[in-house]
Amino acid sequence: MTDEAPKIRILAVDDSIVNLKLLSIFLGKEGFEVITSHQSVETLSLAMLHEPALILLDTSMPGLSGLEVLHQLKANTRTQAIPVVMVTARNQGADVKTALEAGAFDYVKKPHDEAEIVARVRSAIRHRQSLEGLTGLLPPALFLRLLERELTLGKRNGWYVSLCLIRTDLVEDTAKLLSGKLRSSDLLGHHRRGDLAVLLSSCSSEQAGGFVQRLCRILDAEMPARPRLSIVTAGPLESVTAAGLMEKAEALL
Repeated sequence: MTDEAPKIRILAVDDSIVNLKLLSIFLGKEGFEVITSHQSVETLSLAMLHEPALILLDTSMPGLSGLEVLHQLKANTRTQAIPVVMVTARNQGADVKTALEAGAFDYVKKPHDEAEIVARVRSAIRHRQSLEGLTGLLPPALFLRLLERELTLGKRNGWYVSLCLIRTDLVEDTAKLLSGKLRSSDLLGHHRRGDLAVLLSSCSSEQAGGFVQRLCRILDAEMPARPRLSIVTAGPLESVTAAGLMEKAEALL
């Protein structure tokens, strides 16, 4: 007899029993173990009990809203690293933006499309697995893919995306210093040639300039020498790729 590998566990929270059944069917066929709940108030306790690899969370729920539950999850040290994919109705664009800024990894829209749900779930799980063992730093290829995803979301939802590159000989020390200074929606990763890259989600050029000023003050106080920095911003109407935005930032270093 051979031992079967444990299934990847997903927690799905939705007040619709029909939606929960669909999610269980779609993801069960892909080999996931799906735990369901139709009560939002149970989410935090179920997440701590079952330690899922991912949470699918409906935005509109009676009692505690999905956004309120998301804030609970991100404020708890035992659940804050679990990626959360929000499930939204088509007319909830403002809630989606708020959720992504609060730390949600991604979102899917109702009515459910099986292929889209499976793809977004797998993407979020790969993202978490890539982070584990990397002291929170994304590898270059994954960072570029996530930057591309953020630019796509920005065009779709009308917000800005900023990118900061940091060139330093003290990569590890700088990364540790930065890790506690970023918002939950920002991403910190490696870039080629050893640079650090920071993705600033939903961040205009003015906000990015303020971030760089705060960052310089922190680095001046904590580091023996200030690293070289560059910052670029892409607007929702700009047609720019992740690679193109990265090249602009590199040219300014």
